[in-house]
Amino acid sequence: MKLVIAEKPSVARSIASVIGAYKEEKGYLEGNGYIVTWCFGHLAGFKLPNCNWTMDNLPLTFSYVLEPREDTKEQFNNIKALMNRPDVTSLVEATDAGREGEAIFRYVYYAAKCNKPFERLWISSLTDEAIEEGFNNLRPSSEYDSLYNAALARDFGDKIIGLNGTRLFSIAYNQFKPVLSVGRVQTPTLSLICEREEAIKNFVSKKYYKCHLIKVIDDKKLDAITENIDELEKATEIVNRCNGKNGYVKDVKVQTKTTSAPKLYDLTLLQRDCNKLFGYTAQQTLETVQALYEKKLCTYPRTDSNYITSDMEESVRELITIVRYNVDFLEDIEPDFDIKRVTNDKKVTDHHAILPTDEISSLDWDSLSEYQNNVLTLICVRLYSATARKMTYEATTIKVVCEGTEFKANGKVIIDGGFYNIEEKYRLVKGFKKDKEEKEEEKEETDGLLPQVAKGEILENCESKLSEHNTKPPAHYTEESILLAMERAGTEDIEEEVERMGLGTTATRATILENLIDKGYLVREKKKLLPTERAFNLMKIVPKELKSAKLTSEMENTLAQVARGEVKGDVFLGRLNQLMNTIIAEYKSGDIKSNDSASFNATDTTLGKCPNCGEDVVYGKNGAYCKGKCGMRLNMIRGKLLTDKQVKGLLKGETVLIKGLKKKDGSGTYEMNFKMTGIEDFSYVNKENVTVTGKQLTLEGSFPIRKKRKNTE
Repeated sequence: MKLVIAEKPSVARSIASVIGAYKEEKGYLEGNGYIVTWCFGHLAGFKLPNCNWTMDNLPLTFSYVLEPREDTKEQFNNIKALMNRPDVTSLVEATDAGREGEAIFRYVYYAAKCNKPFERLWISSLTDEAIEEGFNNLRPSSEYDSLYNAALARDFGDKIIGLNGTRLFSIAYNQFKPVLSVGRVQTPTLSLICEREEAIKNFVSKKYYKCHLIKVIDDKKLDAITENIDELEKATEIVNRCNGKNGYVKDVKVQTKTTSAPKLYDLTLLQRDCNKLFGYTAQQTLETVQALYEKKLCTYPRTDSNYITSDMEESVRELITIVRYNVDFLEDIEPDFDIKRVTNDKKVTDHHAILPTDEISSLDWDSLSEYQNNVLTLICVRLYSATARKMTYEATTIKVVCEGTEFKANGKVIIDGGFYNIEEKYRLVKGFKKDKEEKEEEKEETDGLLPQVAKGEILENCESKLSEHNTKPPAHYTEESILLAMERAGTEDIEEEVERMGLGTTATRATILENLIDKGYLVREKKKLLPTERAFNLMKIVPKELKSAKLTSEMENTLAQVARGEVKGDVFLGRLNQLMNTIIAEYKSGDIKSNDSASFNATDTTLGKCPNCGEDVVYGKNGAYCKGKCGMRLNMIRGKLLTDKQVKGLLKGETVLIKGLKKKDGSGTYEMNFKMTGIEDFSYVNKENVTVTGKQLTLEGSFPIRKKRKNTE
């Protein structure tokens, strides 16, 4: 009997249906020589240090003792019992095929003290064919020892920086309500966003001018302009000198140019496009594409590759035809089948690019949610356009000299739209309009269709005019732009092309951003991600080494080398230990003094008035609470600690969207709109707009308002 362990129930059921394990039991399925069970993400983890928050206890000492998590202990015990069944002779590791999936399985395996042999199921989609092929080609577990070593090093590396750093700065600045959270990846990410906001805040706009030379020829307008001019007097003098005068065509250059089709989607690129087109957060896109993967409609989403392997070319060719006849607006566009441009064996490591599966041929699209429909359509369109022809266009540059000043006009005419026709049709069908930035970029690139002129031609009686402009500050980070910045951060000086680049990985960046929001360091304002005052204050006290994007990117590079078996994890951990030990020693010795300009008093400001007694509600270590004697708390909803912004909204009677709520079965998270109707009543509206109301102590889960037995704050 083989015991198959999947990462979550839905995946386990997909596997069980293929291998014939149909018999339902408590916590597992059985049949045909297999037992199939599942985790709820991480069921076990390493035991954390249990000591007082004092400088004397830093740096922390970490152990390699694994223990089950309390909230999922029942399922851990189920799996442990199955491992110990006498008829179970071996195991199949069927968690997600990646670094974190490796950790999820092996933590359970080692925590249960299992020593039975296991093999690895490594697949990139959950279609029946992929699962069947995977079981026919199970791989030796030893092939993934290095991947597990990388997962282990990442886990302990995050603990070394996160737990030590959080305690160090919280103790040094007496901040426990809430603590000053620091992280190996989250702190450099926050630093990027704070630096951008500082640049915007300190930006001083300057005026500049452009001089235009205008001539209408055969009903077509030639509008040639100068380079930017800083002085108004100089620009005015040029306009006055050239107005009504003749221009001389110094040069006409016509070039045929091409623009390559876009790459296939990796997760980060998909998240960026979904944010740009639909306004989806990175987390929403990840959850949506994960749901599509579990519905067998797309391949494994947590990939950082934009390519396929050469042995996939024929199947992808067939897939393009399936996409054509299952996405309505593509049927009239003949595919090009340029598969070679998306094929690169060297650039596919764990998984290939995100693709739709042939399951879409029998899909009822109306059965999908709006999010799923949009994301799956985007993946299909990208496969179609990525394998299409290049866009070919004719670029014309005309230089005109008038009274000693040179003016230039640019024009662009598309000869063959290629992939551009596909993407423009998608925009048209979806009703997307180009935003202001895109329009300005296009305007800078081209002045439209230019009239025909010849080199040496005289343009008589030209009009000249002045246009005034202002320099613009850097743009606020959006989720789309910060994902790109995280991907590229700190990689400029890395010579080799690495598998894991920048801050975090494709699989973790969404979680990093959500954590920064949950911890009160970032807020969303429409598409913008803006740092709070607390974030700026944290950046004042954290040393540059912990804010360095380059350092963190180099760490990711080292983890990639560990995963390939080129470097031992001890090298990675030794570097982090040395870094934190040095920083802690400097604080203990008094070499680093508290930064008086960093004030964290803002965390104790009033969030609103208590609806029960009218006293101030403030934010404490365990969430918001009333400073009066009534004992009212407004801190947790379904295991989610509320931010001060959410508390403020609830106290004002606003409807507040709360994300990351934990499902009762531990299988994931969801989001819901909440609105407070009183101290005794709390109503919430779910996404189907069904209203549910109950008394404060009768709702299931961790209810946000409750009376304390003792007022201990």
